[in-house]
Amino acid sequence: MKERFMEFAARQYGESCAGAPEGAGHCPDENTWALLADDALSPSERQALIAHLSRCPSCRRMASQIIAEAAPATGVRTPWIIRLRRPAVYAAAAMIVLAIGVYFGVVQRGRGEAGLLARATEQIAAGQYDIAARELAGAMERGQRSAAIRRLRGQALMGTALAMVTPGSAKLTSLGTVGVLPRRTKELPAIPVGQTQLEQALGLLRQAAETEPNSPANWRELGAALLVARRFDEAAEALGRWAQLEPDSAAAQNAHGLALYGAERYPEAVAALGRASTLAPQVPAYEFNLAIACEEAGQLEDARGHWQRYLELEPTGQDSDEVRKWLLVLEKPNP
Repeated sequence: MKERFMEFAARQYGESCAGAPEGAGHCPDENTWALLADDALSPSERQALIAHLSRCPSCRRMASQIIAEAAPATGVRTPWIIRLRRPAVYAAAAMIVLAIGVYFGVVQRGRGEAGLLARATEQIAAGQYDIAARELAGAMERGQRSAAIRRLRGQALMGTALAMVTPGSAKLTSLGTVGVLPRRTKELPAIPVGQTQLEQALGLLRQAAETEPNSPANWRELGAALLVARRFDEAAEALGRWAQLEPDSAAAQNAHGLALYGAERYPEAVAALGRASTLAPQVPAYEFNLAIACEEAGQLEDARGHWQRYLELEPTGQDSDEVRKWLLVLEKPNP
């Protein structure tokens, strides 16, 4: 596997430098992406894969799925829309997520900016947010102000507050404003970013989105940051743009639904979360979210159906136990 991958990496670098297009059959297999998820590749190998991701939509989808599956199930319910991973796996996953946005459309840029983005991506993945933010700020002072640089600098300023936000796959209970049993008793955690730094980060992310409005990644990152800031209406607008650009993305629809729910726009949340459930009917989180949104919209019969569907998809776990108890309440004449 190692020798075969090194051949692939060498070929990728050679073609990138020569500007030659890739031929069919050059995509790495699932085992190679799994090695990346396990942080079992050298920096040069990782960079070769990331360069390939920027040119290959099918591999981006495969890599994202494998990275998502690599996160271990801890059984611990975490606040906000976050999922903590083992450091090595998280770093590799962060490399994938950031690279999809940073490298796509950047490979053909000048060597200086591509190198800067690659270094900053590595630094953010390693948790070196201050170093990345300083280097990107210096680049902007020198006149390098592309959307990719602005977005990455915004991500660096947000640090772990944004790096661990995954609204595309989260449950509504992760918002910190709603539970199953009992309802509406959770408190939002403190935002781990100072107000001045938060405003600066949001400004950069918004500039990136407005500069390249057809980039789904720009709106996704801005929307996630606005969720952290609890600006739900603004988050709904940004994530709605992501959903418009990728209407067949269940993750985009789910994220949009979370923001709409946070803004207490329940009928709209039902519509968005319903689209996520339709696009990905085997994902328990989407049924879970849709059930809660239906309840808030007064659609109790629909809510019962989605709770039951959730239990079919995820029959065990703390959430499942609470859902069963809540269904008993809903079945009473006046829940």
